[in-house]
Amino acid sequence: MIITDPPYVTDDSLDLYAALADFALDVLPTGAALVTMTDDELLPDVLSVMRRERLKYRGVVCWRYESVPLGRDFDRNRFLHWKPVVVHHRDGWAGAKWTTTIVNSKRPDRSLHAWQQDTEGFRQLVLRFSEPGQVVCDPFAGSGTTGVAALMEHRKYLGADVDAEAIEQFRERLTRPTA
Repeated sequence: MIITDPPYVTDDSLDLYAALADFALDVLPTGAALVTMTDDELLPDVLSVMRRERLKYRGVVCWRYESVPLGRDFDRNRFLHWKPVVVHHRDGWAGAKWTTTIVNSKRPDRSLHAWQQDTEGFRQLVLRFSEPGQVVCDPFAGSGTTGVAALMEHRKYLGADVDAEAIEQFRERLTRPTA
C-alpha cells in the first residue's frame, strides 16, 4: 500500500497529488490501497486531479483530532478538528476488509518535522489497509511517522523525501521504531 501525507500548502500541491496517482498505478498491485491525507478545502480538487480509470475511489476517512483543534481557519471562521484521508484502490477493492471511516488521533507531535502527524493514527491506517508482511510505501516520508507505524505493525517499509534533512531524521527515527 501507499500511505502518505503530501504537502498541501505549496503552490505545486495539486501537481504532487496527480503525480502520486500516477505513481500508485505504476507500483501498486491489483487491489492495493492508496491512502493520502489532504486539506478539506483542497478535497474537491485533489479528488479531481487523482481521478484515473484504474484507480478506484473508495471514500474518505475522517482523521479526527481527539482533544484540541489543530488550528484556526481565519479565512472561513472555524476551528479545525479533522482532516480528510482519501482512499483509493488500484483496479478496485474486491476482498477489501470492512473498516470504519474515523481515525482518532492525538495532537500531532511536530518535534521532528513541521507536518509530522500522530503515529497512532497512522498505525490505525496501516492496520486497516494492509496485512502483516506487506510493503507500506510513503513517497512523502518527512520524519518517518508512516515508517514507524508500519514497522510497529510488522510491515515492510519504503520511504522517500526530497528533503535531505528529513531523510536523515527518519533514518535515525526508524532505528528506534517505538518513537
